[in-house]
Amino acid sequence: MTIPTREFKISKPGENPVWLRIGVAGPSNSGKTYSALRLATGIQRVTGGKIFGIDTERGRMYHYHKDRLSGGFAFEHIGMEPPFGPLDYLGAFNYAIGQGAKVIVADSMTHEHNGEGGVMDQVERILTEKYGDDDKARERGNFAAQKVPKAQRRVLNNAIDQMEVHLILCYRADEKTKPVTGQGMKNIGLTPETTSNLVYSMTQCFLLPRASDGRPLINPNEDAEKRLVKNPAQFRGWFEDGMQLNEDMGEKMAKWAGVQKQTKRQQVIAYIDENKANLSAEQLTTVKAMLPAAKDDFQLLSDIETQVNAFLAKNEVQPEATPEPDSQEPGLDLY
Repeated sequence: MTIPTREFKISKPGENPVWLRIGVAGPSNSGKTYSALRLATGIQRVTGGKIFGIDTERGRMYHYHKDRLSGGFAFEHIGMEPPFGPLDYLGAFNYAIGQGAKVIVADSMTHEHNGEGGVMDQVERILTEKYGDDDKARERGNFAAQKVPKAQRRVLNNAIDQMEVHLILCYRADEKTKPVTGQGMKNIGLTPETTSNLVYSMTQCFLLPRASDGRPLINPNEDAEKRLVKNPAQFRGWFEDGMQLNEDMGEKMAKWAGVQKQTKRQQVIAYIDENKANLSAEQLTTVKAMLPAAKDDFQLLSDIETQVNAFLAKNEVQPEATPEPDSQEPGLDLY
């Protein structure tokens, strides 16, 4: 066995931002969608970029859009119809990222489990195709029937781990019971409608009781709820039972994550820095001299970009791309 030759490096503090994975689970009428959009809006304050909503609930998310609701939210709406297979979700995520998303709200991820074309539906179709109504044969073939759908789910989950975007994933949850010796059926609390481990792998996971209006259980009593709710050390003390999920919470989590947006001034400084090797000393002095007067004026800063491009054209050099407005702040010491 040969160990591959690879290069590694020690990361400096703050060098690698964290892309948030936030779970919001709850039954109908618990405030999942509205709360998720509030958190997303808070995250956007820090990261910039666009919020995208992947809506599998026949347009329900759009009820909260600013065009439909006074005081609603600004986001790009993607209505997702069946099939709801894991690879279909992956396609929707990739589309949103390709369109400039920095925050994605998916409501609901439960359809990946039990929706039309989802994992359970795929398993059922495979069993029906192979074994029809033969219950014993279906039972024997159940494990093998899960192979392809579960492999698709692994592809989705692994891709989500690597996505450079903040994700807020909503799940339906229902009350569950189990038989207990001498006690009959015991309520073990709310559990998400999914068999995916993704819901248990979040940066933070909130559980909203029915009619809670977006107020999560932070310290649940039931075993199933304790397994779902995630309140990691870095956020401990930020949230308490009865607190309503809101924009300020999303903003605070995004600041912890360290993905900061650039101001227009920071973009222009980075643009000059990327192109300075192709500017003469006199040209570089000229554009640098324009910065103090421009301050934070968008048009004046845009004029500096135009001047840089004019110099590059004169020098017959193709300019480097202007930095994205939500990339990391440049570490210049020249200006």
